[in-house]
Amino acid sequence: MDSPCAAALEPGAALYMAIADRIRAQRKCAGMSQQVLADVVGLSRASIVNIERCRQRPSIDLLYDIADALGVQAVELLPRNEDV
Repeated sequence: MDSPCAAALEPGAALYMAIADRIRAQRKCAGMSQQVLADVVGLSRASIVNIERCRQRPSIDLLYDIADALGVQAVELLPRNEDV
């Protein structure tokens, strides 16, 4: 996985890198820009960039909002155990 997560040694970093990658992939699959996703979930584009670059960790509530905006189930944004 070639994720730009700078804090790779932090607890849970692998999990959040995988979530960031899945959010980015689902957003692109939906043909949605970062700005459109940000507008739909009520964040700034910078926040979406930071989430996708693993600089900001989304809350569970935000994960559900992002999943809803992308038209997927929240569980689809979470990696399987063997992927972390």
